[in-house]
Amino acid sequence: MSGCWSEIEKLAGSTLCVLAYRNPFDVVEVTDAYAVVRPHVRKISRQVPRREVEAAYTDLLASGQISARQIKERHADWHSAFVCALLAELPGITYSLNPITLYVGAAHRAQLAFEGDTAFIPPAPPIPAEAPPVVPSPSSGRTPQPASGKRLAFAVVAELLRRGFEVYLPALDEGGIDCILRLEGQAGPCWLELRIETRTADASPAKAALFAGLEIPDPRPELAFIFYAALVDTYWVVPSLELVELARQYKRGKNKGKYTINFCHVQAGHPVPDPQYAAYQDAFHRLGCSRTGSPAKGG
Repeated sequence: MSGCWSEIEKLAGSTLCVLAYRNPFDVVEVTDAYAVVRPHVRKISRQVPRREVEAAYTDLLASGQISARQIKERHADWHSAFVCALLAELPGITYSLNPITLYVGAAHRAQLAFEGDTAFIPPAPPIPAEAPPVVPSPSSGRTPQPASGKRLAFAVVAELLRRGFEVYLPALDEGGIDCILRLEGQAGPCWLELRIETRTADASPAKAALFAGLEIPDPRPELAFIFYAALVDTYWVVPSLELVELARQYKRGKNKGKYTINFCHVQAGHPVPDPQYAAYQDAFHRLGCSRTGSPAKGG
């Protein structure tokens, strides 16, 4: 059980603000089951369940960050604004606006993990200020991701774990495989290899979900891609055999043979998921065994 509620109890009697509009509200009372909040505008008290706050807090610790949208969709549909404001007051937690996102520092996560407070996925190691230029890995042919991309890749792994997948991380970067899933198929257990591609929230609207220079030398039933665009907080799950049909392949130039795909278009200056890829949006159900069974070795 996460240990955030003891800190929430300390907020009783405080006046906080909703992060989005800075509308103030009072934390009237904190019981074992809920926090009573009263907005200054309507002055109608509401009860924010403890389970919603703790679930969002645990999710935040697991991935290092969580957006207001994720809190609303996963944990607190009616109270997400208050949950965000309460969590933002806790030690070790910071936030940003546009979109509203909560963050927890690596040191704080490591301390909680050491104390056995919650499941923990370690962040990527920091890159030194004078780090040498990255070079393609001889085993994968891919340029290693920068630290921000690594963090998002770990967040994708956390999402897979949250959805109940059995995830294995390879010790070596063999063939550019980021993780492997052990699945149950009709013919028994099987393995599915995953490539994780991410775009950070600082991408321009036109490039929010643009994935270019993709190398797919061996598309096969046992390989799938998960794309995550932080700016629109959206996943696309695409089997490799379908990806080579959907994506555009460069026919000439330095990127000859590589693929590019853009899952969003710009509307009124903002990136919007393209409806032509709706079948792949958040389609984690596509992560299954191939028709041939692909039995897991030793399974």
